[in-house]
Amino acid sequence: DQHRDDQEGHQRPGQAGADVRTTVTLTLEEVLTGVDKEITVERRILCSRCRGEGVQPGTKIQTCAACGGRGQVSQRRGMLRVFTTCSLCRGAGSVVSHPCETCGGAGMIPEKRQMPVRIPPGVDYGTRLRLRGEGEAGRHAGMNGDLYIEVQIETHPILSRRGQDLRYQIELSFVEAALGQAIKVPSLNGEIPFTIPP
Repeated sequence: DQHRDDQEGHQRPGQAGADVRTTVTLTLEEVLTGVDKEITVERRILCSRCRGEGVQPGTKIQTCAACGGRGQVSQRRGMLRVFTTCSLCRGAGSVVSHPCETCGGAGMIPEKRQMPVRIPPGVDYGTRLRLRGEGEAGRHAGMNGDLYIEVQIETHPILSRRGQDLRYQIELSFVEAALGQAIKVPSLNGEIPFTIPP
């Protein structure tokens, strides 16, 4: 059975890809309407040469001779048997004698790519959007990780935001406050006439 694993290539369990995190910065106007943004994502994908196996094409992964593929070795210490991680394969249960030249045996290579993202209207500072399967590639038929996009919002020069409300601060003189004042309030859709009562 062990010999057959060496001949056909050692089968490893699926390993899920890591999640990737990035940020996107919006203006207050973009928050109001929602926006399509182009973001740059840095992640690791499967090496196209070895298809994520980490071995040079034409060679095979070998079962670790030190642990017999278990990933652990045992030692007797008096009456106790102590199990430790195999130092030769570092717990993998297999060794790569001929690593892939493209990825150095890692099975993964870095990728930087541009991708479009739809940001819905009304998001708040710190909102996290999740795109399933857009993180790092899974290995050995494992699922891809997810991409998390954290929203940051630029400070507006005139307006501030509290929840779903916008705030505008104006200073009035004593006379203006006593008599009342007709003003124009800036908004994201243009100026709005407003009368401050006496």
